[in-house]
Amino acid sequence: MSLPVIEGEGVMKWTVLTAAFLVALTSTAQESRIAAPKIWDDKALEDWATPIAALGVRPSQFTAAEYYAVPGENLRTYPV
Repeated sequence: MSLPVIEGEGVMKWTVLTAAFLVALTSTAQESRIAAPKIWDDKALEDWATPIAALGVRPSQFTAAEYYAVPGENLRTYPV
């Protein structure tokens, strides 16, 4: 499949339309930031696990503060 050849005035229109599309696309992407909900809750995790039989204590977890302080992994494999 080949792209159509545009000559003369068509090139300018094509360029302007493409530029307008790209500007609209990037401005929309920047405005739509998604806020991730909090998923780690100390109160909800207090009794999540059965106590260890021999010790009679529950396993402990990270606190919410410790969990959210961990830096996210950078999974980019290409230069940005």
